[in-house]
Amino acid sequence: MRSSALLAASLLALSAPALAGEEALTLQPTRALKFTATTATWTQLDLSPDGRTILFDVLGDIYALDAVAGGPARPVLTGMAFESNPVFSPDGRRFAFISDRSGAMNLWVANVDGTGLKQLSRDTGMEVWSSPAWSPDGGKVYASRMTRPRLAFELFLFDVDGGAGLQLTEAGSPANWDTRHNALGAVASADGNYLYYATKLGHTWTEDDPPNWQVARRDLRTGAEDVVISAPGGALHPALSHDGRLIAYASRKGGETGLRLRNLVTGEDRWIADRIDHDAQEGGYYADLTPRFTFAPDDRSIVMGLDGGIARLDIASGSIAPIPFTAQVDQRMGPLTRVSQKQEDGPVRVRIIQGPRQSPDGRTLAFTALGALYVQALDGKAAPRRLVPADAFQPSWSPDGRSL
Repeated sequence: MRSSALLAASLLALSAPALAGEEALTLQPTRALKFTATTATWTQLDLSPDGRTILFDVLGDIYALDAVAGGPARPVLTGMAFESNPVFSPDGRRFAFISDRSGAMNLWVANVDGTGLKQLSRDTGMEVWSSPAWSPDGGKVYASRMTRPRLAFELFLFDVDGGAGLQLTEAGSPANWDTRHNALGAVASADGNYLYYATKLGHTWTEDDPPNWQVARRDLRTGAEDVVISAPGGALHPALSHDGRLIAYASRKGGETGLRLRNLVTGEDRWIADRIDHDAQEGGYYADLTPRFTFAPDDRSIVMGLDGGIARLDIASGSIAPIPFTAQVDQRMGPLTRVSQKQEDGPVRVRIIQGPRQSPDGRTLAFTALGALYVQALDGKAAPRRLVPADAFQPSWSPDGRSL
């Protein structure tokens, strides 16, 4: 068991003015990209408490979709800002999400129709936020945050009414790369006493082969943290059923990523999907470890991002049914940053020679360039002469200067 006191003294004092929802991005749109999207790669979605609506992200915009019939998706938040990870509040009236509309990535909340935007975190730099989750009473939002010096996700808690954020976990010393503590993708128990999240030791680019991740449970009353799931293929991105009895989590099955289900009461643990989208353990996992999956209100099915789309998994049978959609994308983009450069179309000019060696009599230079071996008189009166056309490096003269 790992235990630590709640870091009550670790209040965030991040300075940035609260915005009324307007975008503070300095980049101005100069062109538009319009098309009808029928796929949403690595979408982070959520299902409303009544099971009728899916919120999901496409190319930095957030859309709403009929969870039963699918069909045309309704834009909720669009514009120059990059917005993702929408998660419904317990009463279904609001959602939390990640956005850079303040000029930096931060945690926000909004009404389900996209109005009433409110910024919760106050970062102004290169911080990365991921995986918001609500407290059961709807008064607070959890999210994971990574800073560049630490390269590990730490867990924070924000009151939706405002105020500084409370840091719940600490990565550890930046000097020790391999023992940093990650906490990513939190979900709260129905009684509000526990948080479940994926955890691992090491920084973002840990080189150890998977599995690296486990599911931890944190007692919010004491700050104690226990590992509750340590599977042979690892345990990633936990999702908790509404009755608190089941946890779905991603795990490796050979070279594939699948979905497992753990009964927290009986301890039964089984595969419910042999393959979902491949996890991001070897990458930066800035947008969490897998596309998000969540239980339906009756806990009999799971809605998730899968194969560039949205699907519903029946837990009992393991059958997967796609939920088709169309989304009218209207992306406003800044000016092109391409710079025109003239490409020489004549003979290739060698700009760097390697391993130059002067002959014993001081009259000739041997060197390699583009993998070939050349010699050239040092008086500069003749062009270099190629001796070996390829795979030649580090020339060295014989003492008499007759061979190389």
